[in-house]
Amino acid sequence: MRYARLRSHTTPPEGFPPLTSAASPRFFPRLMAVAALVWGCLMVQPAAAGEDRILLQGHADGTVWDETETTTKGQLRLWVAGQIAPGLQGMVLGRFENGGIDEYSYVDPDHTELEQAWVRYSFPVSVRLVAQAGKMPQPIGAFSRRYLASQNPLIGAPANYDIDYPYAVALAGRAGHVDFTAAVMDRPLGHQIWLPEPSSAPRPALAAGVTPFTGFRLGAYATWGPYLSSDTQQYVPSGYRWREYTQHVLGFDLQFSRGHFELNGEMTRSLFEMPEEPQERGVVWYLEPKYTWSPRWFTAMRILNNKQTSVWLPDYGSWYVTDENIWDVETGAGFRIDPRTLVKGSYRFRRSTEYPSYGPETDHGVALQLSWSFDVKSWFERPQ
Repeated sequence: MRYARLRSHTTPPEGFPPLTSAASPRFFPRLMAVAALVWGCLMVQPAAAGEDRILLQGHADGTVWDETETTTKGQLRLWVAGQIAPGLQGMVLGRFENGGIDEYSYVDPDHTELEQAWVRYSFPVSVRLVAQAGKMPQPIGAFSRRYLASQNPLIGAPANYDIDYPYAVALAGRAGHVDFTAAVMDRPLGHQIWLPEPSSAPRPALAAGVTPFTGFRLGAYATWGPYLSSDTQQYVPSGYRWREYTQHVLGFDLQFSRGHFELNGEMTRSLFEMPEEPQERGVVWYLEPKYTWSPRWFTAMRILNNKQTSVWLPDYGSWYVTDENIWDVETGAGFRIDPRTLVKGSYRFRRSTEYPSYGPETDHGVALQLSWSFDVKSWFERPQ
């Protein structure tokens, strides 16, 4: 049985976007085989057009975090993407990771993972309509578009964002001021930290938003489905199946920008159906302002409150939950050394109370991160 935790201070291309498990020793050959297959599909078109149709890029980042102890983490992402046919694009992205920034030891910090592998088709219609299928970032939620270190203004990630890449089928569209997404994915939004990794099962997801004027968007999303693992069947009452206990999520997100100021926010409410116990609820919200002072300098802050319910397996008794109230504030600054290289520093304060009878616990941490984006094809191109 394998456990994982929502990483509250790790950072994860823009798409329809947590912890992931280590890959098997045979993963790397499979990744290379998939990449070679997609590359071959992309090369079917005439070579003369290949220069414009294929992207071979990457992103690397390294982080040092000093909280209760000093820890480090390095990540390298490589992806190949391009045009397979008119209106049809494909992408394969692999992540290679070393080190870990996590207060739990259940997750193997050194692993290789197939993070994304999808195809996307843009319909030739008057309104924007796109279908996507494969392994992709979460199709709903606001932070999924900003999970790369080069796009995340801070170093941590919101507690309601699980670094996870489900297999999904999604249809997204936009007409005038309204946008929508309808999807089916095989993993829940978020992961309970004291439960086994959730098993694969269909989970519908819906999202919609309205942009009344440029720079301002309000959105909402919902998803529901099983959140348990098949490994928990032995703890489920006789006559019931683990799939019958579901998680219902309702979320709202906010995006606003004016001049050099940006504001992102999100609130997620969750309801859990539990075996032989009443339903339990939790809520997480955050606000994230950012101000760009010059083309190179910016500052940002994230204020987060987490009252998320943690479901526990039975321990000499029935199922039970813990409710922890966490206030988490991270503030930081970033400096762009050049268009592809970014260095960020941040300070984080967290105050948590698990039981009213206990006194609050506080944690302080500082972090430094360097990220670099690169184009592999440019290394082999002749100077013009």
